[in-house]
Amino acid sequence: MATNLEFIQEFSIADNTTDADIDNVFSDKYDVYLITLTNYNNKTDSGGNRTQIRFIDSAGNVETGASDYAYASLALHAGTSFSEHRDDANSLIDDVNRVDTTASGNTNVIVYNPYSSSSYTFCQWQSATQSDPSTLMGFKGIGVLKLAESMRGIRFRQVGNMGGDNIKCSVFGVK
Repeated sequence: MATNLEFIQEFSIADNTTDADIDNVFSDKYDVYLITLTNYNNKTDSGGNRTQIRFIDSAGNVETGASDYAYASLALHAGTSFSEHRDDANSLIDDVNRVDTTASGNTNVIVYNPYSSSSYTFCQWQSATQSDPSTLMGFKGIGVLKLAESMRGIRFRQVGNMGGDNIKCSVFGVK
């Protein structure tokens, strides 16, 4: 993969947000993007506090088809065995991160060919957080939107609402 990053845009995300739309960032200028989501936690500790992904198509619609996404994620638990999460027919990409109310989470997502209307949109991610007061964990995963359509953005969804005083999302194109 190329190693030159070009800054595209930074977004501030409001406290107590379920869906954070990072829109109008994909174009024909790049084939690969790096997206960082930093300094967020879960506003409401409702259990299952997962970070999820959906893509936004060229018309501004969030892709939510019942079987449009597939993903595989490995939860890297500190001090215990790892666990797998996967689904080959879902309405979103799940288990990107798991954050609770006590610590900030950070996620890096690499997106491949989102603007191309002749290929699927693929992504991979890695994340780190403190899942509860005593458990450090990370996630590594891959996902795909199984539609050959042009995408213009990405939606981060937080089960239990995203919280934090300084949540940032930065988007870079990879040259």
